[in-house]
Amino acid sequence: MVNIEIGEKLFQETEKRLSSPSHDRGHSERIIQYGLELQKIHGGDPEVIAAAAILHDLGRADVNLKAKESAIFAGMEAKDILQEVGFPEEKIDVVCLAIAEHDQADFTPTSVEGKIL
Repeated sequence: MVNIEIGEKLFQETEKRLSSPSHDRGHSERIIQYGLELQKIHGGDPEVIAAAAILHDLGRADVNLKAKESAIFAGMEAKDILQEVGFPEEKIDVVCLAIAEHDQADFTPTSVEGKIL
């Protein structure tokens, strides 16, 4: 799981950028919970899964972005946020890839974390 202080900073940064009643903190917390249950079965890095779960809907801030475009935008936004809050540098690209590859019906994510997300 993400360091509690870093996790809280990730939630705060997400809340600043995204105001969606259906993509709120509770939604992200449920994704973390489900993701960590799947991680126990399929493996992957729990810290990456939790961070990706918190940040995965950042693209929803722009109502003009849908599915793939929203996911790619969220992955790019996530990189800046992860760096700002001091997330482990060696894991940032894995988080961003998982986010960028999620929510695409015609594409299978390349990492186990992305598949879980």
